[in-house]
Parts: sequence; structure tokens; C-alpha cells
Amino acid sequence: MLRKALFSALALASSLALCAAKEIEFTYKSSFDSTEQTAAGYVPDSCDNKTPLPLVIVAHGMGCDKKQAKGLGYYETAEKENFIVICPELHGLNSPGQTSLAAIPAQRDILDAIDYAFKNYNINKRRVYITGRSMGGMMAMLMALKHPDIFAAAVAGQGVYDLKYWYGNSLPFFKKPILAEMKTPPAPDNDFDYLRRSPISFAQNAPYTAIFMWHGTNDKWVPTVLSEMMFDELKKYNKYQAPVSYRNASSHCELNFPASWEWEQLKTYENISDSASQISSRFFDSLDVIVDEDGSMFYLVFELENKNAFGRIKAEIMDSVLTITTENIAKLTVDENKLPLKLKSTKINKK
Repeated sequence: MLRKALFSALALASSLALCAAKEIEFTYKSSFDSTEQTAAGYVPDSCDNKTPLPLVIVAHGMGCDKKQAKGLGYYETAEKENFIVICPELHGLNSPGQTSLAAIPAQRDILDAIDYAFKNYNINKRRVYITGRSMGGMMAMLMALKHPDIFAAAVAGQGVYDLKYWYGNSLPFFKKPILAEMKTPPAPDNDFDYLRRSPISFAQNAPYTAIFMWHGTNDKWVPTVLSEMMFDELKKYNKYQAPVSYRNASSHCELNFPASWEWEQLKTYENISDSASQISSRFFDSLDVIVDEDGSMFYLVFELENKNAFGRIKAEIMDSVLTITTENIAKLTVDENKLPLKLKSTKINKK
């Protein structure tokens, strides 16, 4: 009994010590390749590990690192608005984080940083958000579309939403950093790698989270056409998609829309359903999603058959019967703990 009480006291003291911190830095083991990775962030004065706080993940841009969130004013906004902000140092498949271009290892950095926050702080899991600009906007959009069950909302600014298009139409000096990560230009033998890093490939997942976009109209580095293309594709699947917020005559390197503006877009969104007493996230009785790796989304747990192609899952619940149709899915299971109702039966049809 004494040992248990002592352990509880030490655990509480440790958590309060973490909360007492202001600017933070921490390391974690990558769930992709077991390498040690780092992240930086900020914890507001209001943190006491009694009241759950929102979490904002900032995906850094090309040529930047884990300190970008501080430089863009997220720390001040976190203190004022009472949320925790974390900016992981992304790492690529073939290059450092500065040119990681939404690689799977970088995506895992985002998820690993969230996992660290969940383990070390009292996070309101209904209010986890992601934001980023440029390459970070690419990542924010991609992660929101791939993990709508994690992120309540996202803000993506001036993002590279179609990597193949950007490679073919970018300024010449961007070819080198792109090839540092991608190794070769777009070609049939690497088409899937370009496509799976491009948020536009996942637009059909748009109905399942809230996404906000912004862009400066004088951006020569990432042209506004990329936001136009992304918006048009999102709109195909989500008629309620918010329009792009444009800042007239603004270039890529201007602050454009500050952290405080982004927080205003995010803060009212919660990952919650009308069945909140039964499940801890949004619920949709109809899903039609695209996936590119083994994983889970809402109540679906899946493994791809061909790892170098997209998988598609369509699920619909009617009269307590779940009907699922899959394409390029080798294995699929249903986590009924994430459903607000008891199923009578499940039917899985494989194309």
C-alpha cells in the first residue's frame, strides 16, 4: 500500500513538473525506424494536469525545423489561449526533415509526438489539431485526410498538395531539394511514392474532418493553382468544404495568416459525435475512404494486399447491419468498441 502511494505521488510530481515547464524539448523513438527523434513545443501556465488541454501540432516547412512553431508565434498564442503546441522535427525516407516532403517517417513523427503528449500531459483528445505552411501545409492536409479520427480540424497554408504537379511546374531551384528526398523525377516506377505524399490523392476522405486552407496570391514558390486544385478536389467529396482564404498580393515568405488567426479557425471543433456517451470520436454510419498503408480509421482496422497501391474501403451501417466493400485490402476487422450500437451482422465484400 505504501509503495503504491509513493509511486502515485512520484507520478503526480513528475506530471506536474512537466506542466510547470514553458518551452519544452523532448526525444522519442520513431515508430517507423526506431531512430531517436526530437520535438519542441510550449506548455501554457494554465497546465495543471487536472483540466484537459487542446493539442496543436505544427508541421514545419521546407528548410525549417522544430523551432518554426516558436518563430511563427504559436507559443504566444498557446499561452494566451491555453493549449499545448508541439512541433516535431520531421525526418524523411531519404533526406533530413528539411526536405522530408510528407514521407511516411515524417508522418510517424507527427503521430509519435501526439502519443508522447497523450502519455505526458492531460490532453483533450477531442481537441487535437494540426497546422502547417508550405511543406508543412502539405503535411497538415495529408495527415488530416489520412487520420480524420485523430484530428478535429486542420489548417493548411500554401501547401504542396500535388507533388508531381509541383515538381513539373516549380521554380528550377526547387528541383534539388525535391530530388534529395524523391531521388528521381516522377516516372511510372515511382508514381505511387509521389501520389501517396500528395494530399490531393486523399481528397475523398474530406467529409470526415474540418479543413481550412489559406494562400497568398503573389506566391511564386508554391503557386495558388495548387490550392485551387486541392479545393476543387475536396469540394467533389464534401459540398460543405470551406473556401480558401486568400491574402491579396502576399508572397510565400510573408507571415500571411498568423497563429492567432489559425487558432480562431480550429478552436471550436471537437472530435465528438451525437453518441458521445458511448464512443470517444466522431461517428459516421457511412464511410468511403482511401488508404495507402496498414492502419486504422474510426472503427476499421485494415491491411493492404499490394503495399504499392491505394486501398479503398466503403462501409455502411443500416438497420444495425454493417456492409463493407473493399479494394486492395488483404485483411479487415471491425473494432466494435468504437461503434455506438450493437451490430446484428457484418458483411464484407472484396472486389
